[in-house]
Amino acid sequence: MPLLSRLQEALEPHLGARTQAVLAEGLARLGLEPGSLDPDRAAILLKRFVYRELQGQMDAASARKVVEETLRALAQEAPPAREPDPARSDPKRALQQAVSRFKLYFEWPEVQRLRSLAALVEASESEGESSEELLKEALAQIDLLEEKLQNALLRQARDISDLEDALERVKNIGGPKPRRLRSLLKQIKEAQQQETLATAEVERARKLAADLRKLVESSVVQNPTLVPEMAPEAAADAGVIALEDEEVPELIAGEGEEFEILIDFENLEPEVADRIREIDLAEERRRLERLKEQYAAVLGAETVAPLLEAVEATLAAGELAGERLDGLQRALEEAFKDAVAEARARYEWLSERLRSLELEDAELGSQRARTQLELIKESLEMGVLPGDLEQAERQVKALEEALAAKKQESARQNRLLEEARSLIEHAREALPEDDLPELAGFRERLALLETGLEAGEVDEALLGRLKAELPELLSQLAQAGEAARALRARLLAELDALPDLEPLRRTRDSLRLRLEEGAAAGEEEEVAALVAEARRLTQARLDELAARL
Repeated sequence: MPLLSRLQEALEPHLGARTQAVLAEGLARLGLEPGSLDPDRAAILLKRFVYRELQGQMDAASARKVVEETLRALAQEAPPAREPDPARSDPKRALQQAVSRFKLYFEWPEVQRLRSLAALVEASESEGESSEELLKEALAQIDLLEEKLQNALLRQARDISDLEDALERVKNIGGPKPRRLRSLLKQIKEAQQQETLATAEVERARKLAADLRKLVESSVVQNPTLVPEMAPEAAADAGVIALEDEEVPELIAGEGEEFEILIDFENLEPEVADRIREIDLAEERRRLERLKEQYAAVLGAETVAPLLEAVEATLAAGELAGERLDGLQRALEEAFKDAVAEARARYEWLSERLRSLELEDAELGSQRARTQLELIKESLEMGVLPGDLEQAERQVKALEEALAAKKQESARQNRLLEEARSLIEHAREALPEDDLPELAGFRERLALLETGLEAGEVDEALLGRLKAELPELLSQLAQAGEAARALRARLLAELDALPDLEPLRRTRDSLRLRLEEGAAAGEEEEVAALVAEARRLTQARLDELAARL
């Protein structure tokens, strides 16, 4: 079954007769023919167009569930070999396209974050670092923005419907105001066709529509020939309010007779006054929601929260907030201004900290933090409250910690170098120059340490081992020296105890000289042999004397 047919079959239970029209409109917007629809473009069709239409039939959570289930079904039915999702195969390009697409909504925190991610990806790649995790976060952020934009477009579609209804009600009034409303509505529809929000135009159009609806409800729309001219002061005294025309396009010749619209509120019937009041109440509620959305970052401010609570309670009770709502707006604007000023102070503080770090260590790798701060500066210059100050602060703090760790490591290395030099000098002074077997291994390791020291490097483990071995080795040498002195004294005593025999005299004197110079271990056997020879010679002489007697 063709993909488009499967989509239509899955969506008909939810959209009914509108299914085919919605899919056709989506294909036209995407510039696709029905036969060229693939799973990836079908996903775009569902997320951008179908999701918005579904929200007109159900709540957002249910609409999202329908889209997700449809996507899941398509994934299960899709053939194994298909063209990969462009966003997944080239996430960097998808990120660049998204930044360009959402640049109109610069004040959205999600857009600021997306721009930050794009800049951080570029900074990471310029420093040779992996940007995979940043790109994953960017793709998730794009999905959030798509959903937010579609929700906003849905609200705008409802605004269009409301404005069309209002225009239908006031079309017979004539004059510049209805034409201005018609012109604004046309602009909003064109923006909707291009999937673009026209927030300012919607606000102006709704205000104008509300004014015109109140005039229609008052049933006091009069031809200027029937309303005597009067000065503004007289009109005010008479309780008559004339709405001033906004700036409007040139009137079209031959369009019909123009009307001046005047309302005498004193002569309104209670039912009419109630209907006008309901119009004002609906607009105030909508205005409050708009203010809450626009100033979401400062709703918890001390100067705002009590006023907001009071206005919400007033409107919930079905009463007009009037001046309270105006006061809330002023408080929100002031709180937002204070928040931007505070953000600017934090930005300057972070910039100074980063500048100090860069001056102290030019190779610290601060490009990402610098990029983040540049984006924050750009937001502040445009009067937008930046959303990445906390992240920038974390980055600067991480750099400070990295510099502190680098300093500590440098100090540690310097300490190790000094300890290595001191150990080598001490070992050279304390150890004898003799090629003793017990010194061979220590001297080899000491030579390795010295080689590293010449290169400005120290093997900390090797240094620790040598530091532990040297005292023990010196102790062993000291003990060996005491034993050698005792042995030497004993051997000298044995030589002194020998009889003065001519054949042994030269050998005895040679051994005594060597022992007095410090040798002992190698001469012990020679002394023993000399003692044995002396005993033999002495016994031989005794035997000879005995024979003579």
